[in-house]
Amino acid sequence: MITGVSIVTVWVLDQDSAKEFYTKKLGFDLTNDIQLDGGMRWLTVRSPGSGGQDFLLMEPGHSMLDSDTGAQVRALVAKGALSPGVMATTDCRADYDALVERGVESSSRPPSGRTVSRQSCAMTQGTGSASPSGAPPPPGDPPSAGCRAGRTLRISRLQVPGAAGQQD
Repeated sequence: MITGVSIVTVWVLDQDSAKEFYTKKLGFDLTNDIQLDGGMRWLTVRSPGSGGQDFLLMEPGHSMLDSDTGAQVRALVAKGALSPGVMATTDCRADYDALVERGVESSSRPPSGRTVSRQSCAMTQGTGSASPSGAPPPPGDPPSAGCRAGRTLRISRLQVPGAAGQQD
């Protein structure tokens, strides 16, 4: 019987940079870093408290893909067409503040001063800004088209308005 998803592939352009970002900036645990035959590297990280679900940080050119498909996936990652998804958090604002303090760039901020059904903010890996001007857009603006997938992490927390013990 299938009980869940244990590994999710996150396509990255550089595994060393991705490893640094996920472990040092986001605080994920390194679960595997194994060099395999043929140049493939099995690099997995896990969010604390994730219950065993790993992210496989994989370079398309050194993967199970043939060279043509690897080049196509790499182009999509570089273009910003692939994204690792949405991370869950118990406190979006506190995590946002902690990530910004660790040097993670932000293209949006979580909303403040109101109850919302979903809190969300976009965080960006690397040194390039997610907004073309080099500065984050004003609060509430969507991430710019300049975001690089595989480099943008949307952190989100669902909230039931009015639920006891929940902060907006």
